[in-house]
Amino acid sequence: MEHRDRLERTTGMGASATLLAPERLLQHKALVRRYVEEVWNRQKLSKAREMLAPTYVYHCGATQRDYPGYGGLEEVLTRAQGAFPDRRAEIVELVAEQDLVSVRFKLSATFQGAFLGIRPTGKRLVFSAIGGYRVVDGKIADEWCHDNLAYLLLRGDAPTA
Repeated sequence: MEHRDRLERTTGMGASATLLAPERLLQHKALVRRYVEEVWNRQKLSKAREMLAPTYVYHCGATQRDYPGYGGLEEVLTRAQGAFPDRRAEIVELVAEQDLVSVRFKLSATFQGAFLGIRPTGKRLVFSAIGGYRVVDGKIADEWCHDNLAYLLLRGDAPTA
């Protein structure tokens, strides 16, 4: 009972809240790690089908748009591939709580194609991003990404490798 009372005080979750077992949290983290490596780094879009929920939505901080479904992810990845064909996302931190997984990334890429109306520079860039993932029934249902890349590119002072 003491644990549930402490949970309610620190998280605002009621005593009836269902906690996920540590094993489930590890599974959520493993899913996100695999997704980032296979889909984003290795550019194997076909692998996404087995990891995404039917209701999946990519919430893009840069465009302030939502991209629903597998088709939405394909659009986002195609745009990223055109601008940054050698992109690499390194997971710096990975934290899971209930159905959410948060990730802090270090990203690197060569700016080789137009991105959000910005002309390519050919420079190798290094920047940070924050990602959020909601996992439902072992599948990624929502993905959020926020970075400052567009702002840095517009200012012309994106950090280079």
